[in-house]
Amino acid sequence: MPIIYLLILAVFSYGADNLLQKYVDIAMQNNPALQAVQKKHEAAEKKIAGVGTLNYPQLDIGFYTDKEEIEMNGILESVSIMQMFNWPGTQNKFQNEARAMAKMQAATINKTKDSLIAQVKIGWHNLCLVNLKIKYMKENLDLMRQMENLARAELARGGSLAELLMIQEEILEMDYEIEAMKLEQAAMGTAFNAMLNTPQPSEILLADTIILQIFDFEKNSEPPMLMMLGAESEIYKAQREMNKAMGYPMFGLGVQYKKEMEKGMFMAMVSLTLPIWRAKTNAGLLENELQAEASQKMLLDAKNNLDAERVMAKSNLQNLSKKITLYKQQKELAESSQKIALQNFSAGRGMLSDVLQINRKLLDYKTKELEASAEYNKAVALAEVLF
Repeated sequence: MPIIYLLILAVFSYGADNLLQKYVDIAMQNNPALQAVQKKHEAAEKKIAGVGTLNYPQLDIGFYTDKEEIEMNGILESVSIMQMFNWPGTQNKFQNEARAMAKMQAATINKTKDSLIAQVKIGWHNLCLVNLKIKYMKENLDLMRQMENLARAELARGGSLAELLMIQEEILEMDYEIEAMKLEQAAMGTAFNAMLNTPQPSEILLADTIILQIFDFEKNSEPPMLMMLGAESEIYKAQREMNKAMGYPMFGLGVQYKKEMEKGMFMAMVSLTLPIWRAKTNAGLLENELQAEASQKMLLDAKNNLDAERVMAKSNLQNLSKKITLYKQQKELAESSQKIALQNFSAGRGMLSDVLQINRKLLDYKTKELEASAEYNKAVALAEVLF
């Protein structure tokens, strides 16, 4: 069952922007990839509290099974429990590293959202473009059928068979192109619904015209990619402080109970680790330091690339705007030429080849104007990720 595309006047009155925003909102709620990133952020937030807790206490139980050993040692069994503690302040450093990880996941959510919004807008404008190209092709096909009827009438009065065959060749090609675009439209609709995580097939409302989006080049917010790199640098710094603290001694407090033949007794215990082998700790600290420096270099490189991409995006939009104006002017001139050529052909004063050539030019200019307008709006969607 093919996907149904509704092109109704209500869509125009509702507004293309509002219609597109509807699909953006659906994607924000339903897209599985975005939901996965959000779950990872929730997990990172939950981890913060976990790393701030103590390690599990250690319970040791020992007992003799041989009567001779019991008589020789005088002990039946022993039970001890020990709780290890990190150096004061270490747990807080663990939490700082977990907070930095959660901050990076939050930036990843924003990056995923920006990318998803851009893809929804691009996909929707692609669908609008194909649908309008089909519409223009059908309008041109109707005109060609009218010309075919005129050619048949002329043939009955002694006209040229070659002209009729030429028109029929054009009609066959147009029929094929329309069917090919319908197949493309169906495939694009399936991909669009998959992105929104909506049932297949679902109705997709499209605008009956492509209205150029307005973009503010003056806004200068920090893209999520830069926020991610900044958070990554914080992670390495926090890890360095964490590894540094882990190089301090750990101490433990516990109690032991020994049950002897005639009595039992408790004994307090203290444990202390001796971190005298520093190679592992020093290597970890150096690794974190180098990773932090690398992250700072990547952040600087990303900022430089962002500046260049913003300039290119602005230039691209300006160029597309000029193209749209050019194709619109060419389309208007071709429409005037078409009217004159059709009038001459109907009156028997024009050549069929001239009419066909003008029709092709007019359809080409209409299509190019549509494509440039759609490209402009898609470029705006991508620019919104950069600015």
